[in-house]
Amino acid sequence: SFLKQRNKEIITDAHLLSLLLYTGTDVQRELRNAMRKAEYQANGCATCGGEDHCNSCCAWQGTIGCICTAVHLLREENLDAIPQVLYHGLNGVVVNCNRGLEYNNFISTSSNLDVAISFALGVGGTVKTQARRSTGTVLHIQTEKHKWPCANVAWISKFPDEREWLMVPSTSSRFIFRATPDTSHRGRLQHLTVTPLHRQKP
Repeated sequence: SFLKQRNKEIITDAHLLSLLLYTGTDVQRELRNAMRKAEYQANGCATCGGEDHCNSCCAWQGTIGCICTAVHLLREENLDAIPQVLYHGLNGVVVNCNRGLEYNNFISTSSNLDVAISFALGVGGTVKTQARRSTGTVLHIQTEKHKWPCANVAWISKFPDEREWLMVPSTSSRFIFRATPDTSHRGRLQHLTVTPLHRQKP
């Protein structure tokens, strides 16, 4: 059974469906676009402890709330079971390391560096060929230094080989990181070691 009880709360079919939509369908793009909307960022996510749900600006608020709740309920509480480093690839993005890195969305990470590199190169399936850029960034997220909910969703993903771990903000709709260049990696991609900082309201 995929039902899992945690703190007397039960994962429902709605939670599972929201994860399936996010990890295995084109709806992920719409969900991520909805998370970027200014009003949603201003209000935060009520499920995750923010003040209010967004209203008319976000048609996906129920699904976003289900994803947040699912990750909270499925989060790995044993820190030793979480990979020490999780990787996230961004195509067409170059980060200015003199400033803190802000991320206003869910973060789909992988325990496999090669998976993140493919996404940073734009060949992971999330970037259309005509929109692919020659530059990209791979985030090396230091998991032992963050307290944001993080759940292994590879078991429900349509693409289990991606070894996906999904992160959601705890109390606001943005992550704040400190980024440091990782000079051990050569090539056209920017590699950054990122350490989560304080949670911040937009």
